[in-house]
Amino acid sequence: MPSAEVAILLIDIFFARVFNAHLLFHKETFMADFVANRIPDFVALSVFACASMYACFPPSVGVHSLISEQFSAPSPGEVTM
Repeated sequence: MPSAEVAILLIDIFFARVFNAHLLFHKETFMADFVANRIPDFVALSVFACASMYACFPPSVGVHSLISEQFSAPSPGEVTM
């Protein structure tokens, strides 16, 4: 599971960017249940996965450490060292 800071950010992104997310979950209730650890891991991880398609984190946030280097490819024009 990501850190609490990253998890809250991903939940916010999920509700802001995923079409009809509000039909699946009530944002305030979902957030309160997540903070109280009442959301099953598979549901939280599914929300994080959907939200991550819309997330753009700088390397300092630490999200990139969650992704194996073998699966990440540089973007066109990205300089790698």
